Amino acid sequence: MKKLTLRPYQTQDTSSLLKSFDKYNSILYQLPTGGGKTVIIQEIVDKILTDQVKNVGKKILILVHRREIIFQIRDRLTAQGVKVGVLIGAHEENIDSDILVGSILTVARDGRLDDIMNRNFDFMIIDEAHHARSNSYTKVIIRFKEHNPKYKLLGVTATPYRKDKKGLGKVFEALIIGPSISELQEQGYLCKAITYATNLEELNEDVSHTGGDYNITELSRFMRQDHIVEYSIQSYKDKGGVV
Repeated sequence: MKKLTLRPYQTQDTSSLLKSFDKYNSILYQLPTGGGKTVIIQEIVDKILTDQVKNVGKKILILVHRREIIFQIRDRLTAQGVKVGVLIGAHEENIDSDILVGSILTVARDGRLDDIMNRNFDFMIIDEAHHARSNSYTKVIIRFKEHNPKYKLLGVTATPYRKDKKGLGKVFEALIIGPSISELQEQGYLCKAITYATNLEELNEDVSHTGGDYNITELSRFMRQDHIVEYSIQSYKDKGGVV
């Protein structure tokens, strides 16, 4: 297995996470977008498979929310020499592998969940773990715990909170926080962003609010209007220097 070259904070945080599993069964890890959450996942899988983690089995289920991340994780692990299974919708690859990356919507299906849980995975990783209180994730997590009392669960996210105010402490026993956006910028790992905002007066007139934010259905319909799309593109060109 080829060795990753990690950033200092990735090495430190991976070590902190794995040590914390001596005390906790479930841990949530926060790292800003662009900080390398997939690299952390990759390194943890590597350490488990190479016997560098005590009391953790080598059968790992990785639950992912978005299709493109599934294949990103698969490609990264495969490049390390790991045999990886993929399960998303009707798409199946090496699904009998001890490392399985699956879409939450596919894994949570009644016809799939029994088969997967009967394989007795030891370690589960949830990407975009702020979704962990949703019905589909809750269903899988409960079954995972039932099948393996010695389970270990890792959630990774950039945003460890939910708009519906459902606390993630119901799922995870501990929170480990990686470097902040400003720290990653100071260390040269993230560029410093310049933010531009434009005032669309029609927005407040045409889109109502739900739960303290814009109604997502009305907002989507508003933003798809031809003149709004054209305005957005022109604004991007003006501010971004795109010809």
